[in-house]
Amino acid sequence: MISSLPTCQSGSRLTTLSRLAPGVKGYAILKGGAYYIPIIEAEQEGNGDVGRFLDALDPAVTFKIPCVINARLAMMLVRRGFRRVVEHTDEGDPVEVWQRGILTR
Repeated sequence: MISSLPTCQSGSRLTTLSRLAPGVKGYAILKGGAYYIPIIEAEQEGNGDVGRFLDALDPAVTFKIPCVINARLAMMLVRRGFRRVVEHTDEGDPVEVWQRGILTR
């Protein structure tokens, strides 16, 4: 189970993606007890690494994937019990977020 991820500070300049799991790059921000993962990228698309990464996320930890624009990723999240909600930025703007974990129960 994956219960923690390498994190960046919110608002920091992104220079490189971190290795989140074998075959998966991206970055995460820990905010309010939840991991936000704005970028998830397969090193080789189509071999199942992103699906295995999502499957390995600990259900006792809250993970949130904001601004999903890839329909394939959205369906992967649905199959794994993520639900779509709307959150608001610090400036009050609405943002679509897919979330799963302890805060969603």
